[in-house]
Amino acid sequence: MPFSLIVFNLSVWIDGRTFPALRSNLCFTKDFRYNPGRKVHSNGLKFRCISFSERNTTAYMISSNHQTPPIIRKAKIEDADQIIPLIYSSGPLAWNFVFQEGNKTPFDFLNRAYARKGNTISYTNHFVAELDGAVVGSILSYTQPSFLALTAGTALQIISLYKWNAAKVMARGLKTETIIQPPKSKRLYLGHIAVSVSHRNQGIAKQLIEHMIQYNSDYKTIALDVSAENPAAIALYQKLGFVIKETRHPNGWEGKIPSHHYMEKSI
Repeated sequence: MPFSLIVFNLSVWIDGRTFPALRSNLCFTKDFRYNPGRKVHSNGLKFRCISFSERNTTAYMISSNHQTPPIIRKAKIEDADQIIPLIYSSGPLAWNFVFQEGNKTPFDFLNRAYARKGNTISYTNHFVAELDGAVVGSILSYTQPSFLALTAGTALQIISLYKWNAAKVMARGLKTETIIQPPKSKRLYLGHIAVSVSHRNQGIAKQLIEHMIQYNSDYKTIALDVSAENPAAIALYQKLGFVIKETRHPNGWEGKIPSHHYMEKSI
């Protein structure tokens, strides 16, 4: 049975140093008490018993369940190899529907547009979450009227890459905009919200969203779109205060991209 114990002299080893922790409330197990070497969890930390007495316990902290928070920073051109798969993962069906044309793939377009300024995909619009030197999350923001100029730049990138097939790509893009519409006036619009599979459920998406809201503090209404088939993301956004304002459906071309909820949050 676990039992609570007031430890009057607990020595905890962290990164090569020993720290005394006087009067630490910890919850150990009976096995930990009588079996040096036993590993236990206490207060979110993992300990290994070295020695034990009623008034003197020595333990080594071997790891922590508390994650180091990621660094949220502006994206760089050099992040392309790591962030572009994240951007794609934010809406793979939509990316495929619009930008797959002949032998050109969505990744061909994303790589081209990301590295150039003045378009909706540019690295200059994005922020990333970096953890231990790796990009593990992405997000961007748009506002009006600057979004209109960025859209024109995106059209130029489509023409440059797809040549004579550019009209087909742009037609599908306009069709998609009936579901995922351009940002409304006086709103901060968030998009390309994605976290790598191995780093999900660690609060990174929440930190990205909160950072963008603080970074753009002049805006009192925050907006985003989310696939109606992504219940985890919907639940997160609702927890953060976003409310579904509208649900848009691809009537007549179902299956190409999913229905999307348009959500807003008032600050």
